[in-house]
Parts: sequence; structure tokens; C-alpha cells
Amino acid sequence: MAGTAIDLSHLGKYEEAIKYFNKVLAIDPYRINVLINKAIALGNLTRYDEAITYFNKVLASKPSDIGFRMEVSKNKQMALDALKTGNRYRLSKLRNVTNND
Repeated sequence: MAGTAIDLSHLGKYEEAIKYFNKVLAIDPYRINVLINKAIALGNLTRYDEAITYFNKVLASKPSDIGFRMEVSKNKQMALDALKTGNRYRLSKLRNVTNND
């Protein structure tokens, strides 16, 4: 199901992808790659406040892992910058970093 959601998101079908992300998160609410990809989909729909909420859930998932938190914070900012400027190349590079749990 997560793969379908990510594929739909890559095809620009963000609303449909979010429905699948929600189904996965109902089963596994802390699945990191799904949280991040849902945040990206929300950002692509210019729902930035919601996107930030999902990035923050990722950050909260490992509060004591400083390296993880720094990497996610960097990716959060990079994703938001890419979304706001429409820089799809930069966003696709982020997806390559976040597709693994």
C-alpha cells in the first residue's frame, strides 16, 4: 500500500496518494518514509502547515537520536524550500533519500 501511495505521489496524484498514506498510517502510525512522503504530497498541494506537522511527527519519533533529527530537519527545510520554489529536481533528490525506513 505504501508503494502505491508513493507511486501516485510521483505521478502528481497527491490527493489519491494521501488517501493511501492515511491507510498505511492507520496500521503503522510511525512509518517514517510514509510520514515524510505524506508531508511532501501535502506540500505539493500547498498545504504547508499540514506538511510541517508530518515532518514534526518524524522528528518526534526519535527524540534522542540527534543525527537523525538533524538529517530530518535538513530534509524538512529542503523539501519546504523546493515546494515553495517549485524546484522539482531538488524535491526528487529528497525522495531518493527518504524512500527507505
